[in-house]
Amino acid sequence: MTKRLFLAAFAALALAACGAEGGKSGAPQAAATAPGYTLDVFARNDEQIYLISSPGDDHLAAARVVDHNSSVIAPDEARSLLAERQQLFHPQPDNNAVDIRAGGFSLKINGDGDTNSKEGGSAHIDINAGGHGVSIDAQDNGDNSGHARVHITGADHDTARKFISDADDLSADVKTQMLQSLGL
Repeated sequence: MTKRLFLAAFAALALAACGAEGGKSGAPQAAATAPGYTLDVFARNDEQIYLISSPGDDHLAAARVVDHNSSVIAPDEARSLLAERQQLFHPQPDNNAVDIRAGGFSLKINGDGDTNSKEGGSAHIDINAGGHGVSIDAQDNGDNSGHARVHITGADHDTARKFISDADDLSADVKTQMLQSLGL
C-alpha cells in the first residue's frame, strides 16, 4: 500500500513538473502556498482517504476506500477533513538526512528506524520543483500497521483529473462523482 502511494506521488509530481512554468523558489514553504489543485491521500492499515481541492478550495471531492470498497465522502465531512488536513499530517523534525537545493528545486529526506525491525520506522520526503510540491510521510509501527500521507500541491486540471482516474482502488462510479464535484 505505502509503495503504491509513493509511486503515485512521484508520478503526479513528474506530470506537474512537465507543465511547470518558470522556476519558483524551491523552499519547502512554497508547497503550502502553491496555486492549483491540492491532492491528498491518507492511508492507515486497510483504509485510504482521497481529498482533492481546487484552487482556493472552491470545489472539493473526497472518497474513502475500506477493504477495497470505495465511496464518496459527504460534502460536510469532506469540508471537515479539509479543515483538519494539517492535523492529519505529522511533520518530521528538521534534521534532514538529505537536503539538496538548486534553482527552483529542493529535496529533503529524513527518517528513522528500520522498517524490517519490530520497532518499525518513519520517513518524511519533501520535493518542490517549479512551484509544485510533494510531501510524503510514512510510519511503520513494525506490526503490519502504520500510516502514510501524500500531499501534492500546485497540480493543474489535467494532473488532478489523472490523479483521480489512476486511483486503482476507487470504483468507476466514485471517480466520476469526484471529477464532477471538481468540475473536471
